[in-house]
Amino acid sequence: MKTEFSKRVRRLGVLAISVGAAALMAVSVGNQAGAETTLRVGVNSMPVEKGDIHFAYSSSSVMPNMAFFDSLTYIDAAGKLLPGPALSWEARGTDAWVFKLRPNAKFHNGRDMTAQDVVAAVTFLLSKEGSLANAARQIHGMDSARAIDDLTVEISMRVPNPILPRQATIIRIPDHKVWENLGRAGFARNPVGTGAFRVTNYGAAKIESVAFAESWRPAKIDRLEFLELPEIASRVQALQSGQIDIGLVLSPDSRTAVEAAGGRVVVSPTSNVMTLMLHSVQEGPLQDVRLRRALNYAVDKQGFIDEVMGGMTKASGQPASRSMNGYQPGIAPYPYDPGMAKQLLSEAGFPDGLKLMAEIITTQGEFRDVYQHVANNLAAVGIELELVVISTPDLVNKILKRAPWKGDAHSMQYQGYPTGDAMRAMNTHSCIFFNAWTCDQRIQPTITAANQEFDPGKRRELMAKVMQFYHDEATALYLYDRVQIDGLAANVRNYQVVDRTINWHEIELVN
Repeated sequence: MKTEFSKRVRRLGVLAISVGAAALMAVSVGNQAGAETTLRVGVNSMPVEKGDIHFAYSSSSVMPNMAFFDSLTYIDAAGKLLPGPALSWEARGTDAWVFKLRPNAKFHNGRDMTAQDVVAAVTFLLSKEGSLANAARQIHGMDSARAIDDLTVEISMRVPNPILPRQATIIRIPDHKVWENLGRAGFARNPVGTGAFRVTNYGAAKIESVAFAESWRPAKIDRLEFLELPEIASRVQALQSGQIDIGLVLSPDSRTAVEAAGGRVVVSPTSNVMTLMLHSVQEGPLQDVRLRRALNYAVDKQGFIDEVMGGMTKASGQPASRSMNGYQPGIAPYPYDPGMAKQLLSEAGFPDGLKLMAEIITTQGEFRDVYQHVANNLAAVGIELELVVISTPDLVNKILKRAPWKGDAHSMQYQGYPTGDAMRAMNTHSCIFFNAWTCDQRIQPTITAANQEFDPGKRRELMAKVMQFYHDEATALYLYDRVQIDGLAANVRNYQVVDRTINWHEIELVN
């Protein structure tokens, strides 16, 4: 069941073990007391939007950029909401939220962050241009923002929003004066935030930054660099050879090679559900729920989890992962039942099978392996699934309607980032989204009600209805709760990733 791709990665690891071990030892020797420390990180793709933080939303954008910016609030590994530049918050009825800011947050140019910077960020997200930003689509109901004083912001609501403080984890604060002077494009190349690191060069294949001494949460290393290494195998090899200290988003098969070279692998839960997203809005066979259910019955999810993922996760059958608020433990994944899949195919009018095409990306983790597994399982019940590999920027452009879809499905995940809440995914995977591939007006009133309900008990009931509906309608080919697999050199300490946000300020390089 192991794919040829996985085998190539393992062979690469075996060949590079001896070189990698020596290199990791050299890195450790080089980081002696008093020496300047540089943390080098291999990423699968550079941020398409560079430092345009309102538009930077994908994992390949968030993980680097959150070294340079802060969001108003943060969420920890237990799902608890934590202060960022916003120290506290309170609702004023259902019409407004008031945020109190910390007095010691400074921008990289030395200017104090004030309420006016937050107002400018919110105002941009509410503008015609800003409404197209990824961040804007994750926050619902805002109407306006005003500064009560230098450290107090009031955000007025157009419709009630009980979880705005959690959604504030997507409100990143740039220096609004620099933004206005340089414009969006200029700011993207020369970003100024309040993060623990200050960008010195935002290149096409490399980002260089230095620790920001005046940060409200100062870094423990001197320099932080990101290098684009698109293929998983190249990140594994770079880690083994000492070219990088951290390789982000590896595959399960990377563990053996990384550990044999003296490094370690960190497996972190995410709020993502791995799926093949089905285009049920556009005209075609996948408008028939029987066919969508057939796809779900046809795939052996547990087999893939056991044999390729090393049993490190669990199968899913809903848009919420087990780590998310709103997850429904009573909704079971679709069982592996090829007989039922064939029966549903026949009932849908395809007794002899059919052909479908999916556009997928393969540079993250196990993506290539899992979609090949899906294609193999579907072929066994008579469904020929053509896999067309596209780049991450291509996928982003298609999602944002800058380019057309060419297939019946695409690689994507139901994700709770950044709120860790089950309703977060509905902002993209429902009629709310301007380029919806899933839109069913029967459930839309319930989605709207859940988004506006302040009573926790009533909100849980509404979310349960949404999760059950999405399961029953098989809005996607549900696979499993996704984990992030990262490789670290032996001398990296204190590394943690919480749903795309990495604690860059706490990481150390030790002897």
